[in-house]
Amino acid sequence: MAPLDPHLQQLQMLLLTLYKLVLSIISSQPFYTTYVSLPPADQVNPFIGENPKFASYFGDALDAIDGTHINACPSAAEADGAQNRKGQLMQNCLAACTWDMWFVYFLRL
Repeated sequence: MAPLDPHLQQLQMLLLTLYKLVLSIISSQPFYTTYVSLPPADQVNPFIGENPKFASYFGDALDAIDGTHINACPSAAEADGAQNRKGQLMQNCLAACTWDMWFVYFLRL
């Protein structure tokens, strides 16, 4: 594997730093307590409950959950734990949101 151009390497480190900053902000107390909240356990969102297209499949669903992999640039010591099944360096994240697109859970794995 050819060495990276120093400018590209600096850009990767900057992006990793900014990613960690954004991740720490959205998981911090002021942001999390303001924007992340659990929906009532007995209330299905009207968008799902009143729409026949979705109600038959998601009638009892309260949230949506999805995972994603984000490119990462970990240190050499952390690189083994950050490889996906294809050998790429990634950060695995899991997020849950309501049907109104309010985040109710975020986890970095």
